[in-house]
Amino acid sequence: MALTSANLRTRMDREFKLLGITSTMTDEKNDIIDDALSEFVSYMDKPIISATLAVTAGTTRYDMPATIRKIQDVRDADGDSVVYSEDLTAVQIVLQDDPTSGNYTVYGTPEDVETNRDTIVAAIRTQYKRVLWAFVRWSTYAWAHNDKATNMLKEARFLANSERKSQNRRMDDVNTTVQSKDTTGQNIEDVGNVEGRDVNISNLFESDL
Repeated sequence: MALTSANLRTRMDREFKLLGITSTMTDEKNDIIDDALSEFVSYMDKPIISATLAVTAGTTRYDMPATIRKIQDVRDADGDSVVYSEDLTAVQIVLQDDPTSGNYTVYGTPEDVETNRDTIVAAIRTQYKRVLWAFVRWSTYAWAHNDKATNMLKEARFLANSERKSQNRRMDDVNTTVQSKDTTGQNIEDVGNVEGRDVNISNLFESDL
């Protein structure tokens, strides 16, 4: 089931009664969710959303879509990635090549959390629910001026970092021996390599990404 702001508010009613949260405090709960979302997006660089960019032939500069904070990719009307740069002073996207007219798609992290709260929450995969909820927990304790808020934020950031590490750890790389190259560009093997190096790797170099 997709995440929704309503689900978060309902769970807050269940879990934070002792902090003074009640079912009638919709505005207060939305404020708490907004702060949690801001931290979640900053730490996770999720979710990735899209915005349409109307492009005109001969024009390479365009204002950044209002809903996009950090750009991940820009694709043309055919779905192909294009080369671009960002003019952060002017808050613009600058296309390297003279484009053809059409609707381009800009992918990136969301901006303006308060205005787009429901859309952003719905775009977050349920895999990240526990991380998002950890930030909601921190934000609720901070709202209540509870001394535990600082540790709640540390826990939320720890979970976010762990999730990012999991994303970066490829399953097909686990238990795969690191391959070194010799001066000819070939993989070093057990015998007969140009460098005459021993390719055995001791436990000293074992690590988890």
